[in-house]
Amino acid sequence: MRNSFILTLAVLPFLWACNKDFKGDIGEHLTDMQFRKVCYEAFDTDGDGVISASEANAASVLRLTNSEHYPSGFYGCDPWEIEGLKYFPNLEEFRYQGTYLKRLDFSSNKKLKTLILSSSSLQNLSLPSPCRIEVLELIQLQCITEFTVPASVQSLFLSNCFNLEKLEFEKPSGLKTILSSGLLHTNLTELYLPEGLEVIEQDAAKNTKFQVVDLPSTIKAIGKNAFTSCTAMKYIVIRAATPPEIVHPFDGATYSILVPPASLSLYKERWPQYESRLKAYE
Repeated sequence: MRNSFILTLAVLPFLWACNKDFKGDIGEHLTDMQFRKVCYEAFDTDGDGVISASEANAASVLRLTNSEHYPSGFYGCDPWEIEGLKYFPNLEEFRYQGTYLKRLDFSSNKKLKTLILSSSSLQNLSLPSPCRIEVLELIQLQCITEFTVPASVQSLFLSNCFNLEKLEFEKPSGLKTILSSGLLHTNLTELYLPEGLEVIEQDAAKNTKFQVVDLPSTIKAIGKNAFTSCTAMKYIVIRAATPPEIVHPFDGATYSILVPPASLSLYKERWPQYESRLKAYE
């Protein structure tokens, strides 16, 4: 049976809002030895061999890769769970690339703005509530079958999540950009993008399984090859009254491009290469 992916928006106890009442070396509470080593290197700014409460509170960026920080062959490398993120409540950026990580808990990291994760085994991801993540990139999350994009996210990259079958967006969505190649290699067949989205970058959904795509009235630009070679596509709906700026986004297939009835002539004028495929939606 395929594992399911669990996303949790957790309400955080005030206890971990800061470390001001904590005494001693916070590093001693980090159970994973490699993670502890990385934190000492990154956050022990005065070099005294201790991560003080003030140093932990000042920590804003943490980047981990399996090749650099969890090298192959080390006992206990590439952990199943990185414990202790709660001791760094003011993290704004977190990046992780690994293989066996199963759980990540960011419920205490309320200032997190950039989250970039690549782990084929990740099953449980707890995000803070309220969530302030603006840049979200999820890569090779094999266990993800359903995902809801938090309303705070402005830029999205969700690629090589081969078992993803359902994608939703919190409302009102803050999403502005689907990043280049940002929707490749999923199991999605339908895509309904939220109002507010403005840009879909190049190759975003090239050669995907989508059968139906619905773009909002706010879309302004669609990049080169964004929906090229989508041979399973039945139609794509574009709800913008003014035709978005494009660079050959719909080539390599013959699906219909449905646009607002009042704007059909304008679309045909500005997109002459797709005139035969343009139709008014009902």
